[in-house]
Amino acid sequence: MKKSIVLILILFSVKLFSNPLVPYPVLSEIYFEGDNFTIELINLLSIYEYENLDNFYLCSSTQTVQFKDGITTFDGMLVTQDDLFEPLCFDAEGDLLRIYNDNELINEYVAWSNHSWAKITTPSPGQSIVRVWNTCHDPNFGNLTSYPFVKQTGHSPGTDFLQTNSFGTLHCYVYDIENNPILNAEVTFSHSHCWGENFDVYSWYYTDETGFVSENLLPYRQYIRIYLGEELMESSQIIIEPDSICEYTYVLDTLITDIEIDKRVINPIFNYNLTCYQNPFTDELNISFNLKNDNSEKDIFIKIYDLQGNFIDNIPFVTNSQKETHTIFWNNNIADGTYICILETNNQLVSSTKFILLK
Repeated sequence: MKKSIVLILILFSVKLFSNPLVPYPVLSEIYFEGDNFTIELINLLSIYEYENLDNFYLCSSTQTVQFKDGITTFDGMLVTQDDLFEPLCFDAEGDLLRIYNDNELINEYVAWSNHSWAKITTPSPGQSIVRVWNTCHDPNFGNLTSYPFVKQTGHSPGTDFLQTNSFGTLHCYVYDIENNPILNAEVTFSHSHCWGENFDVYSWYYTDETGFVSENLLPYRQYIRIYLGEELMESSQIIIEPDSICEYTYVLDTLITDIEIDKRVINPIFNYNLTCYQNPFTDELNISFNLKNDNSEKDIFIKIYDLQGNFIDNIPFVTNSQKETHTIFWNNNIADGTYICILETNNQLVSSTKFILLK
């Protein structure tokens, strides 16, 4: 049995005065390249037009810079450091970017990594931050719409507004104190607590006879709760990464009266973080990925397929290194198009991602 109720998560705020409601340019996609960036802006609410970015500012946690005059606005427009009066200093490892205007009608932001407002981690090379359209249903408020920021593999500036093709897969195992799988444990996923319990909405699933449940989730912060009957047994949060498999194992004590005394996570999340860069690429593809540093990963292969599932190439990988992140380079005389890159270890697919070849 599967029920879906999705959480309202609105990561932008608008301060309105007595004048009519105004649709304004909002951040839609951000792609970092060293000290530069490409930002896609869209008019999310088409009620009132701003014809240009005059008197608009872009700011990080350490600096505020005004946009140059005369930059005409349109849906899907792209802006870079060259569109500012001076370069904006920001920390690609963790910061906040905010756009606003002189009248303070607009106060729109995205945060990532170690910033206190962040719900996503630092984008790896070849990854971008995108806003996605998400339908919601709340039993008290009916159908709602949210626009959370997530991470995705690759970037598509100027196209595919409010969409992503990158999801993360969560594998969750639930056992009792004797390591027997628990059937029909209720595992709920919640996207945010930022609006309080009344606005928490969930998707929830039930474990099978092996104690297992799996779900594809948007790649940003998720909350997990596990119930046995009406009893809440576990509550924790994780960050879902795009095109990666996250594994969690929970052991619940069901043998004592107070069943909440012994609840523990015994397997931490591991993110293989398979990434292709540059993406799209024209000559040589940089493929990076993480491996557990305990030498438990054997029979490691990178495999390439086309979108029809036809096998293209198999790249064996051997390492005795204790480091976690590894990189290989790949090129092949294949036609332009979109391909799938797969990471296999111990005869299991653990991560996959897409890349584009443009010659």
